[in-house]
Amino acid sequence: MESKDFMEAREELERRCLGVLEDRGPQYAGPEKDRLANFRLIAGLLGNFRVNPADPKVVLMVYMLKHICSVLSYLGGTPEGQEAIEGRLVDIRNYVDLLYALLDEGGRE
Repeated sequence: MESKDFMEAREELERRCLGVLEDRGPQYAGPEKDRLANFRLIAGLLGNFRVNPADPKVVLMVYMLKHICSVLSYLGGTPEGQEAIEGRLVDIRNYVDLLYALLDEGGRE
């Protein structure tokens, strides 16, 4: 790829990234207007429960919590972004099924 083509591709990627940040910014920020709030919230939860971040079940919960935060943001009045709220609920439901499978696979203690 020539340098000119690379720079054009990079600029297109930058436009797309900015579009996503603008669209999802309110969902990330929530009512506190802090775009990093969800990261702090989930980090706090992980710390409070003293879970192992390398455990696939914990990783799954982080993914699911991301969607739960989006639902809470929506319930608090933040408009939907690119993904409809129903899509978030479907994702949460699927994560519950996947967590059940991980628990089943590893045996319950």
